[in-house]
Amino acid sequence: IYAFASFLHLPRSVADSTLARLHELLVPGGLLSLWLIESSQGIRDYTIDEWAGEAQCSMLFTCYPQQEIEERLLAARYGAVDCLPVPASETYKEQPRLRDRGISSYQVFAYRK
Repeated sequence: IYAFASFLHLPRSVADSTLARLHELLVPGGLLSLWLIESSQGIRDYTIDEWAGEAQCSMLFTCYPQQEIEERLLAARYGAVDCLPVPASETYKEQPRLRDRGISSYQVFAYRK
């Protein structure tokens, strides 16, 4: 299961149940891949209003320190968990919404036992 920048838009309150359900969908030895963000400033989540210029659209971004997501995945009965940093491009580094919040990206690979 590949979740590129989608899991990070879920509220933290549904993270554990979502990880457990994804675990159920995987065959033994199956792989869950998540693209997540974390904040060097300790920000847990933030919302951007008027996402994509739409007045009625806001977008939630949930930040997971790597240790937190590893603990959540292990609690959901995944086996090995690997986190790999994603180097920021120059364009990424220049985005104020990311730069000002100390946001960086990483890829997570979690295997079903």
